[in-house]
Order: sequence, then C-alpha cells, then structure tokens
Amino acid sequence: MEPEFLDPGPDQPAPGYPPPGYPPAGHPNYAGPPAPAGQPSTGQRPLPPGFPGPRSPQPARRETFGLLVMLLAAAALPVVAGRQALYTVVEDNVVAHESFTLSAWGDYDVALGPPLAGHGPRFGIVLMLGGVAFALLALLALRLLRGGSVEQGGRVSLGIAAAATGLVGLLVGITAAMTLQIQSAFAGYQEASGVLEVRLRVGVAVWLCLASVLAGGLAVTAALRVRRAFREASSGY
Repeated sequence: MEPEFLDPGPDQPAPGYPPPGYPPAGHPNYAGPPAPAGQPSTGQRPLPPGFPGPRSPQPARRETFGLLVMLLAAAALPVVAGRQALYTVVEDNVVAHESFTLSAWGDYDVALGPPLAGHGPRFGIVLMLGGVAFALLALLALRLLRGGSVEQGGRVSLGIAAAATGLVGLLVGITAAMTLQIQSAFAGYQEASGVLEVRLRVGVAVWLCLASVLAGGLAVTAALRVRRAFREASSGY
C-alpha cells in the first residue's frame, strides 16, 4: 500500500517543518515555511503588522555635522574677539611712563598714567552681529542634520554657503580695518610731542578675527560639500 501525500493547505506548515529546534508556528520568531521551489527566498521573516519598516539613511549626515561645527566656531570667535584687546601701548615721554590697552569694543583700560577720555572705534559691535549671523546659519545646519528632503537640503546648503561667504567678506573687512587702525595709532603716538619711546603690541582681538575668517572659509567649503552630497543622493549615485 503506497503512502498518501496530502496537501497541507495554504495556512498549514509543510510536513516536517519546522525542523527540530526551530520555533513552532505562533512563536514571535516563527519565520514561516520555506519558499516554494522556483522562487527565491528573501532570507528575512516578514515584519509583524504595525511594525515600522527600515528608515533610509539621512544623506550628507557626516558633512552636515562638520558644517555645524565650523559654523559654531565662526559664531563664537567674533563674539569673543569683540571684548578682547585691540592693542596695548607702552609710552615713555618727558612727563611720565604710561601704559594702556584699547579693546575692540572701544574702551580704554589704563594700567599706568592718567585716565583717557572718549573711546576708540567700536569694532566689537560689528563682530557681535557677525557672530549672531553665523549662529543663525548654524541653526539651519542643525535642521538639516535632524532630517529633511533631499531637494530642501540642497537649497538650504547652497543658501548657507552664499550667506557664509558674505559674512567671511565682512570679517575680512573688519580685520583689515583693525589693522589700519593699529598702524595709524602707532604712527600718531610716535609723532606726538614729548614722546621718547613707544611700544605697541597687537591684541588678541586681531588674531581671533583671523581665526574666525578661517573658520568661516571652512564653513563655506563644508556647505558646498553638503550640497554636493545631497545632489548625489537625489541623482542616485
């Protein structure tokens, strides 16, 4: 008598399945019967109902993080430079020995000698505004890092690059103006009557401005890299 082979039906597991040691039907890890002959097996068990599918990776994530770091540096450096020393003067004249410091905010800090009236150029105000503008661009970069469409990411990164380029030009102009102010002040102190010797030291504000120009330039480069990454993601390459 030959054995009868019965069709188990679409809702029943095939005979001999699952093998020994495998989870039975109804178990959360039950993978279902093997794929029929002639059909490739996916090698993955189906996700339960209501389970979210895999999320696509956010494009340009590493580039956007580098852009955010550069924008934060370009925002912090001008703000700090606005309250630092522009230059320090040590002067020996026929009356006394004087020493004072002029800050980028225009305030005099006299260490030795009579107090000085008035104030110098207010470079610190423009530096503060430049730092705030870079901080706003950093907020846009943070929104890109948190997610967004590929088309929107390309437009925003291009806008960040254009705005950062303008701010870098502003910082370059401020640095040049500060340098000219220092040269003019040194020449004026040398030509003053009764002055025996003048020593002038460039303050920290100038070097911080140069560092902010460098950080802003790197931010422009990073923004262009982010835009290129978004364009490659939109084209599928």
